[in-house]
Amino acid sequence: MVANSWNRSGNTASSSNCINFLEETFAILKNKKFGLFRANSSFCSETVMKFIEDKQIAYVMFCKLYAKLQAAIYLIKNWQVLAMDI
Repeated sequence: MVANSWNRSGNTASSSNCINFLEETFAILKNKKFGLFRANSSFCSETVMKFIEDKQIAYVMFCKLYAKLQAAIYLIKNWQVLAMDI
């Protein structure tokens, strides 16, 4: 299901205006329940993740695997299994 989409010009940074897009999307959804928010790497920023976490929404986000992110992942000790091999 797609709840919202914006068509933007090709010269727009993919991360620009993400918070406004999310606010609009959650307003469209109002009090509807959903199990998981899935986002591509264009949403991968500390600001966006904090926004989603502050709303206590479960999410999966695709991110570029930079060295700093790899190092942070290696420090995590408590993993939650979602499905086999995930």
